[in-house]
Amino acid sequence: MKGKRYKQNKTKIKHRLITRLICLLVLVPIFILSVSKILTWLNENKENDKIMDLISNAITIDEKEDKEEKYNVDFAKLKETNPDTIAWLKVNGTDIDYPVVKTDNNDYYLIKNMRIS
Repeated sequence: MKGKRYKQNKTKIKHRLITRLICLLVLVPIFILSVSKILTWLNENKENDKIMDLISNAITIDEKEDKEEKYNVDFAKLKETNPDTIAWLKVNGTDIDYPVVKTDNNDYYLIKNMRIS
């Protein structure tokens, strides 16, 4: 009886080890890929912040007494920075406050930052 039990325990331990090894082999690459994607995202956000700092020089905000902000966008300056600039988009009450760019290739700016000349 002991011999049979010992063999069953040994096979259970083998199966557990194999299961853990397979889980490790699957989860470690997923973890590494996730960390690399997060680092790429953080780097792109940092680059976007730099670009927004550069183009923010083209905007002046006049604050009036009636609490209404007036945006003055220097499109000539924005066009010098990036000739693809066509408009400025600002939505009150949100964080949306960006230049709008357009090019012949509709997919270009889906994966790229605003070009700085």
